[in-house]
Amino acid sequence: MEPQPGSSVTISLAYDPAEIPSGYGEADLTMTYFDGSSWITLPAVLDVANHVVTVVVDHFSWWAVVVQQQTKTPTPSIAPDKPVLYPNPVRDEGPVKIQLNLLGTSDVKLQIFTTSLRKVRDLTIPQVAKGLEISLDLVDKANVGLSNGLYFIVVTTQRGRSIHKLLVLR
Repeated sequence: MEPQPGSSVTISLAYDPAEIPSGYGEADLTMTYFDGSSWITLPAVLDVANHVVTVVVDHFSWWAVVVQQQTKTPTPSIAPDKPVLYPNPVRDEGPVKIQLNLLGTSDVKLQIFTTSLRKVRDLTIPQVAKGLEISLDLVDKANVGLSNGLYFIVVTTQRGRSIHKLLVLR
């Protein structure tokens, strides 16, 4: 069911400040929604006293509080690596493949976060060579399989960091 034409809906989601990844703060939080094919980020109102993020929109959808990656110093001449995760969504127990598109050998740090920004896995793979892809098992730090749901995969190489969404459907 959608709101009546011309109506608006207020969506408010709570967050836990302790779950915000290292290097970010509450001011970096915003909200995104799934439009059927991709996640769209919207400006949001942040209530740090009550730990709530709010948007006013004209539709319902899947919503998530996320860390908005800020570009501190733009470097247009050097594009960051753009890893590709596949399959996505993943529907079985198998690993997810990450094609890194590295320009040279690099250490690769992989982190998995829930939509509530709880880190469930932190992994560093040293000296990954150009042209290789990585297999990421869908388990948490206790080696327990990830549940159904949306996860954020943070990929960090020596050229930068990128955040990707992964949908697990078991």
